[in-house]
Amino acid sequence: MKRREFIGLNGAAIASAGLGTLAGQDAVSAEHPAGDPTAVGNPCLFNPDPTMVSVVWRVHQHSAGVVEYGVTEKLSQTATVIRHGLCHRDDTVLMVHLEDLKPDTIYYYRTVTMPMDFSAGRYLNSPARGKVHRGKIYSFRTLPTKSNIASFAVINDTHEKTPIIHGLFEHIADNPVDSVIWNGDMFDNVHTKEIVTEQTVDLLGPKEYAVSRPITFVYGNHDIRAEFAPDLEKIFPTRDGRRYFTWQNGPIQFMVLDTGEVNDVRDVTSFPDYRSEQIPWIAEQIKRPEWKAAPFRVAISHIPLHGPWSSADARKKWDGLLNEGNVDLMIAGHTHKAAYYPPAHDRTYHLLVGGGPLPGEQRVLRGRVEGGKMYLRIEHPHPQSRPTVIDPIESRV
Repeated sequence: MKRREFIGLNGAAIASAGLGTLAGQDAVSAEHPAGDPTAVGNPCLFNPDPTMVSVVWRVHQHSAGVVEYGVTEKLSQTATVIRHGLCHRDDTVLMVHLEDLKPDTIYYYRTVTMPMDFSAGRYLNSPARGKVHRGKIYSFRTLPTKSNIASFAVINDTHEKTPIIHGLFEHIADNPVDSVIWNGDMFDNVHTKEIVTEQTVDLLGPKEYAVSRPITFVYGNHDIRAEFAPDLEKIFPTRDGRRYFTWQNGPIQFMVLDTGEVNDVRDVTSFPDYRSEQIPWIAEQIKRPEWKAAPFRVAISHIPLHGPWSSADARKKWDGLLNEGNVDLMIAGHTHKAAYYPPAHDRTYHLLVGGGPLPGEQRVLRGRVEGGKMYLRIEHPHPQSRPTVIDPIESRV
């Protein structure tokens, strides 16, 4: 999603945009029974960054929405999305992007939702408006830029196994991290409109898994299969319209790469060209002063570039640049078998691969930077299981 499409506004500007009845109106948030068309879901935070975050929440009828936020619970700022002069509306999910935030700062926020009925031939500027729903106030902390300490957790290849997903998130919650990375294959196939929300906001929202600690989503090859795969961008807004991007968490510079599908389907996909498209972008990123100065550089892709079930095309096109850019660690999934590979003759970085969707396969990859070292663990969510501890990685800066 292009940055100019997201707008942070004050109360007066919101009113002029036609959403004045949302911002500042007293409305009581109420519990809703399952299946109630007036139900509004808890928010989910995505795209963590020192200066931005995306807020996504579930609705069950055509609605508009804003996010009230601020550094205190007075929530002095309001943000919405206006594109081509139209305020963002939808009948399944609403999304607002908070920009120009201060790094390493606690923000409070809540969603505000107004149902809108355009039936009976109503004009665009005069829909029937329902009761405003004002959500619960939550808080989050933006990622730091100057800290020497950082933590993250990675899950992958959950393949619609809801009990497994709950177990992974609850395991992470027992030892919280700065941010969570969902490294692809959330789905088997995105074959219905309903499954898009069932495996995302309907799963995350009720348990409040992502109300305070944002999730970064990385596309896997199963997440781009079937008819409704494009609808995922309504849930996981992309950064500047790309599914490959970088962000910073204190001493770590992260780079997400999109390996796409394993095999192309005529008239449906063209992933060799897409992987080539990322070559000049990688070359540009590794020259940035922030990248070069970072104590640690971590690349993430769903399909690994080395080892079993790896992408030979991505390896040929990207690996030289990743070595040139002094990547310290690459994190992948896809194989359904957790593994660790130390640097080898054909790559200078460590490779960490996550597990799979079955009870004996699931893993949480956990990373922590402290004292100039990166500590890595491969954890099984079963409480009696012992983690695999990787030897610390020393900073090369």
